[in-house]
Amino acid sequence: MKRTIIFLGICLIVWAPSFAQQKKGPKGKKKTTTESVVAPPVVEETPPPPPVSDIVPANFDSAGYNTLSVRLVHKSDIMYRMSLWRKLDLKEKCNQPFFAKDSWISKLIIEGVATGQLQAYRSDSLTRTMTKDQFMEKIKEQSGDDGGAGEIDPFTGQKIVSVATASFFQPKALNLLVLKEDLLFDKQRSRHYYDIQTVTMVLPSELNIKGTESDIATFKYKDLIRYFASNPNAKWYNGQNRAEDKALSHAFDLRLFCSRIIKMSNPGDQMLQDISAYNQNNKSLLIASLKLEHELVNKENELWDY
Repeated sequence: MKRTIIFLGICLIVWAPSFAQQKKGPKGKKKTTTESVVAPPVVEETPPPPPVSDIVPANFDSAGYNTLSVRLVHKSDIMYRMSLWRKLDLKEKCNQPFFAKDSWISKLIIEGVATGQLQAYRSDSLTRTMTKDQFMEKIKEQSGDDGGAGEIDPFTGQKIVSVATASFFQPKALNLLVLKEDLLFDKQRSRHYYDIQTVTMVLPSELNIKGTESDIATFKYKDLIRYFASNPNAKWYNGQNRAEDKALSHAFDLRLFCSRIIKMSNPGDQMLQDISAYNQNNKSLLIASLKLEHELVNKENELWDY
């Protein structure tokens, strides 16, 4: 009996500390309980609209470069951008080097379309192409005898069908071009660029039956530069020094042409002649064009004054 009591006392002494530690937990730490954590409900939010700088303008690819530009400038480097439309009369004295005999720009363009080296478009939006036959139809004129249209054939008693002879306008008669270009400021290089986008051939009013000017076809400037580089006749004629004849692309880069602004980017997409403040007469349109030109020059000159 005495031995049994001694054995139970020894067991109590051995088990008591481990039992107390198991109940209270590790020293210095409170007993923790495991509880299930419920995640809060997920609320779907509408993403905010992209900032203006992330909006890709028309004709810009996903990488941020204008696909119509000859010299690429990333859209993030464009601090200022404005579209201009300029009309060139190639019969003016200052533009005659672009319109020398057998080197007429209009002739080069017609040959490029006829040989399949140039793609024509219906407008400067470049959304719809034009086939070679459609282009040739645009530069076709109707002339000659009408074949007695409206008269009655005495033998058959029927109306005589009009038989008009078709011919094409002479390239030297197609003397009007319209350039669409972007005036932009590249903040990476700190300079202005005149970035020509498209070139449009225009039918003069004196050749049009309707008596108004009408667009013949539009071409990408990049395509024209590539085509001119492969054509030895595509040159700017220097009448003062033939040793200084220049490639047409170089002449355009040097701005060796004279032009008149006929449109500038505006919310209504209006030509100058459609704006009431300018369409009083031809003289007022010319004054408005010169005023816009001077404002652009002053903006570039005064760029570093502030």
